[in-house]
This record gives sequence, structure tokens and C-alpha cells, in this order.
Amino acid sequence: MDGLTIAVEDNVSASSARNSPGPPPRPATNHPEVIAPFSISSDPSERHDAVISRELGVTPGMKRLDVVDKSTTNHSDPEGVGSCGHPAPLQRADAKEIHRSRKSQHDMEPTMQSLRAVDEDSLLRSPREIDVVWEELYRESQRADQAEARVADVRNEALARLQKAHQANQLAKQRIAMLHAEANRLHAEAKRLQRELEEAQSRVFALQPYGKDLTPEEMGRDYGALIDTVSNWVQEFMTPFLGDKALMSKLVAESKELPPKNNSLKIILDREGDLAHGCRYADTDIDVAIAITMRFLHHQILKPALYGAAHSAVGLLNLMEKSMQTNLNPKRDALYIRVWRAEAYNALLSSRDFSAVREKVVIQHTRHLATIFSLFAMGRDWESFCNNFEANCIRPAILLREKSLISTHHFYFSLDIYTMENSSQPRSSLVAFLSDIHGIHCANLLQNRKVFNMSKLDPDTTIEEIQQNLVYVMTLTPGLYMRKVRKGDSIHSPMIVHKPQMLAAWGPPEARREAMDNTEPTLMEKLHAGEVSRPQPA
Repeated sequence: MDGLTIAVEDNVSASSARNSPGPPPRPATNHPEVIAPFSISSDPSERHDAVISRELGVTPGMKRLDVVDKSTTNHSDPEGVGSCGHPAPLQRADAKEIHRSRKSQHDMEPTMQSLRAVDEDSLLRSPREIDVVWEELYRESQRADQAEARVADVRNEALARLQKAHQANQLAKQRIAMLHAEANRLHAEAKRLQRELEEAQSRVFALQPYGKDLTPEEMGRDYGALIDTVSNWVQEFMTPFLGDKALMSKLVAESKELPPKNNSLKIILDREGDLAHGCRYADTDIDVAIAITMRFLHHQILKPALYGAAHSAVGLLNLMEKSMQTNLNPKRDALYIRVWRAEAYNALLSSRDFSAVREKVVIQHTRHLATIFSLFAMGRDWESFCNNFEANCIRPAILLREKSLISTHHFYFSLDIYTMENSSQPRSSLVAFLSDIHGIHCANLLQNRKVFNMSKLDPDTTIEEIQQNLVYVMTLTPGLYMRKVRKGDSIHSPMIVHKPQMLAAWGPPEARREAMDNTEPTLMEKLHAGEVSRPQPA
């Protein structure tokens, strides 16, 4: 009954352990010292005897003999006779050995009792330790499961992010492919539209002219820059002679030795009366030289259609332009003709063949202008002297003229020279000067070149007083003007882009005579007269 009770209790314990929320029941062990005694008997003393017997080396056969002996002594057969009345042969043969075994067991009883007590403590302590270790293992297992769960969550989140990124990448690739296709379509469409535009331009000749439509402000700045470069260069090569009387005398002497036909400076002063008159005023040497240079540029470059080059081409273009104005039906308007003219000159100036013609003209005009002032090349390298005229005078003037030719508006230069007031010249020239003076930059030599302004005169000043006190001296630079050409046949009246520059003397006649007669003759006056000093009036 004890064994059965223990078995039932174990089953109940196992069932309650399975139903409890705690750790699962620990697995059964195969250790013989713990499990084997419970499988033999439910008596604790017998279980401990079995363990101790194994520890002491007692064999199972010896145990069985002891058991048989006890059974025989407890029955009614005191002499050891079996059920048939004969004594057991094994018991008689081993009587001595059995006696010795009992004696040894009796002697070993104290030792076995002490071992039994120690083993009972071990049996009681081992299950508790195993349970503690099992619970620790269970907790570690739970922590490991939780860690694995967290790792799985992180892995799932990473996989989800990667999947989203992959989807976004796929969408981006699709978007790029769509944009690329759209760009190709737009590029093809742009090419088609460009071809259509070019075809329309070829059909409509005046739709987009090739000539640049220059503004008056731009042309005015370029012309002002040309005047400044010319003035700076003239002042540079003339200043050394103006402050040295010895050089001035040497220059006049060399001028007198030149043949009359080779003295270009004297020829120009004889031809240009206003310059010969102007050089009699003090400090006008540089002014006269600037005026000579600007008149050369005007006559040779700024006024001709193509600065004297390609005469046959220019003649053909003029003939075609005139034919467009008179012979075409339907009649072409002024804007159409100007656009055609600008395009024709642009095509001519852009051709490679014309580059050689331009260079030839540059060299020719440079040598000519440098020869006029060859007297001032004294002590200078002639090639360097010519190169400065080319860089500061000829090329800027040619560039300015070419820009005016390719414009749809009509830019032109005008050099107005008024006759001086004296007994041999008509008074009407002064009247013309007064009528144009509002469009002239006029500097007064008698007042340190202060700008003369008619609007600032005394309102009570009469025309006779003006004619008596105002004298035109000379023209320094030509004026730049423009006529705007609009659609149809409308051509605007000319407008001033850059005023011409002139010198005048405004003051009493006595002040003019003092400025002319009571001063040292200028260098240009000496070169013109061929004398070192001015002859005194009788």
C-alpha cells in the first residue's frame, strides 16, 4: 500500500505541475541511485539498503540468500527441510558462508546506518537543487525566447523598410523612364518647331533680320570712345614738341625743307580755312591736330558706304536697292528695303574674302594718316608710330562704320563747316551757325573753353550784338545723326546721337584781337606759314 500511495501521489503531483502556471515539470533522470530504489520498493529502509549494498559490493545473490534464510526461519520447518521433507542442498553447503555473511553484515551495520543517513540527506537535497537549476534554466529560456522575438521584430522591420525602399526605387525608375521619354518627345518637337521656324523665316524675308538693330545710346557711346582715343593719341605724340622751343624750331625747319607736294600738313591747313583760322588762337595746336585726324576719318572711313573698299560690290548693292524702291511690284516699303540692305552688308562683311580687303584698307589708311603727321615722328620708331595710328584711329573707325551699316536704322555722320565772319565771306554763314548752335557742343576760347549756350544770354541781347561778339573758329569733330525707319514708308526726322564739337570766340572784338595778336604763334601756325614768328601788322 505504501508503494501504491507514493505512485498515486507522484501522479497527482505531476498532474498539478502540468496545470500550474509555473515552470514545466523537470524531466525524469536515469541516475540509478535516485530512481532505482523507488522502482524496487516503497520502503525507505529497503531503498537505502539497496544503495548501501551496491556501495559495499554486496551482490544480489548474497542478498537473496539472506532473504531465503529469513523466510526459512519464519516457517515451521526449523531444520531447513523443503516442502518435500528434504533439506535444501544449497543452504547446507553454504551454511558457513552464510554465517560469515551475517557476521560481516552485523559488523557493518553502524557504517551502513551512517551511510544511510548521509544518502537520505543527499536524496532530500538533490531534487530541490535540481528544481532551482530547472527554474533558472526556464527563466534563461524565456529571456532567450524574448531576445529571439525582439530580433525577429527588428528583422521584420528592416525587411519592411527594405521592401518600401525597393518599391520607392522602382517607382523612381519608372518616373525617370517616363521623364526620359517625355524629354525625347519634347526634343523631337523642338527640332520640328525649329525647322518650321526656319522655313517661315526663309519665306518671310523681313521676319527676323540678320542685321543688329543698334540703339542710339550704343552708337553714341562708341563714337564718343573713338573721339577719346584719337584725342589721347594726338596729345601723346604732340606734347613733347609743344614745351620745347628747340624741338619746335627744328620741326619748322624740317617742314620748310619738304617739297610742297610732300608737306601734307601744310596742304591740309591751306585747304581747310577754319583750321588755318583756328591755329591763330593760343593753345589750339592739339585741337587742330584732332580736327585734322577726325576729318580724315570722316572723309575716308565714316562717310563712304564701305570706307572706299569693294567699289563694285557697293555699286551693285546700291543699284539693287534703287531698283527695289522703284521697279518692284508690289512695291516694297522702306523697312523692307532697309532690312535687305542691312542683311546684304552683313553678308558681305562676314565673308572670308572681304577680310583680306579690310586689312588692305587698314594698312592703306594707316600709312596715309601717319604720313600727314610724319614730322612728329622725330625720334620715334616709324612702325610703332604707324601701329599707334592703326590701333587708336583706323580700326575703331572701321568697326564703328561697319556697325552702322548692318543696322536697320540709318546712322550717318555730318561735318558742318561754317565760314568765318570777315569781309570776304557772306554773313549768311554766321546766321546758319546761329540757327544750328542748339545742336552743337560749342566751347568758348575766350572763357577757358566754357560751353557757349545761347539760352543763357541776356534776353535783351540783339542779333546785331551777337553777330558782332560771336565768331565761329573751327569744327573739331563731325556730328552723328540717325533716322529711324519704321514699318511702311515712314521715316522719322533725323535726331542727334552725338553733337558735333566746335570752337568759338564769344566776347568783345578787343578780346579776340588780344588773344590772336599778343601771344606767341602756335606750332601749327608756324608750320602753316613756314615762319618761326608771326609778322607784325603794319
